[in-house]
Amino acid sequence: MKWNDEEYDNSRMTTGSQMMAMFVGIVLFTIAIFAIVIFVNRYKLGLSSRQSAAETAVETVEDEDALSEFVSGETRTAEDLDIWNMYPIEAETTAENDALPAEETTPKDPAGTAGKPGEGDPAQPGDDDEIMNAPENDGKHTLVTLRDGSQEWVTINNYLKKSEIDVTKLVKSGDVLTYAPEGEVTSYVGIDVSKYNDYIDFQDVKNDGVQFVMIRVGARGYESGKITIDDYFETNLKRASDAGLEIGLYFYSQAVTTDEAIEEANTVLEGIGDYDVTYPIAIDMEFVEGDTSRTEVLIPDTRTEIVNAFCDTIAEDGYIPMIYGDKEWLIKEVLLTKLQDYDIWLAQTGDTPDYPYRFTMWQYATDGKVDGISGTVDMNISFLDFSVK
Repeated sequence: MKWNDEEYDNSRMTTGSQMMAMFVGIVLFTIAIFAIVIFVNRYKLGLSSRQSAAETAVETVEDEDALSEFVSGETRTAEDLDIWNMYPIEAETTAENDALPAEETTPKDPAGTAGKPGEGDPAQPGDDDEIMNAPENDGKHTLVTLRDGSQEWVTINNYLKKSEIDVTKLVKSGDVLTYAPEGEVTSYVGIDVSKYNDYIDFQDVKNDGVQFVMIRVGARGYESGKITIDDYFETNLKRASDAGLEIGLYFYSQAVTTDEAIEEANTVLEGIGDYDVTYPIAIDMEFVEGDTSRTEVLIPDTRTEIVNAFCDTIAEDGYIPMIYGDKEWLIKEVLLTKLQDYDIWLAQTGDTPDYPYRFTMWQYATDGKVDGISGTVDMNISFLDFSVK
């Protein structure tokens, strides 16, 4: 349909008025929304510094509720809270760092070994435990030097009687060693002799302070197995007796059976005759130095049976049996738990013995000098007066 000119003019006027009214309405609505947004966010926008008392009270209550979760109303220090004991290493480190000047809160590492455990870092966790638990420090082991020169830490047997000798009370004067646990000497000076000492003037020996002598009776050949009597046995026995010395005896054994051990013991008993033997009669089963002996094949259990057979035979005849040996032989070659009824004669050169078990006689030197003997002699100390035992 086609409009005429009058209809077009009236329609245009009406439409223009409507559009103007709509535009004004939109502008007013936009202004109103903008004003509402600004009012609501006036505190955030910094347009007002005041806060209502009600709002302040609400926030204060919320803060107090949050604080009450950590504070019970008691006066408590850090030490009162279990949490401070949960991590002792960190707590100790913190305490150490707090004691340092502010610029030195990190421990110095002058050696430049940081990050290398065990190098210049004595505070490594577990280091102290390792040191204390090492066999040389734990008090549960003893060091044994073997025949080949090697060393071994051996566990100390708690079922054996321990040595009660206070080594700090041992007193050395020249070649003579004495024991004075209460300031008074309670030990006895001795020597052990054989044909290798040649002729001995036992009166001079006694006058030099020696109180007892251990005389070798004889030996079994370490290859042939044949028993021989020491060339000087009878002479030494007579002259020591005439000098008034206390006398003990020993036999160098190479027995490989209990029958041979009994044979050796009877040989000793037969050689005593009418002489007064007040000190022990010992079996000496030491290994041959620089050679192989017939007893090398024995295991500790068999060797223990042999020692028992010898000692029992001696005891049955009313004498005091004794076992001679160095630390290695006593600890490694026999079962000491089966030999506790017998006295031990320890062979260990030096001024301080470290044998952990009970012993009553100690050969502490092999190069002693005593009047009446031209060469050197083995020196001994007895912690018991066997003549009155």
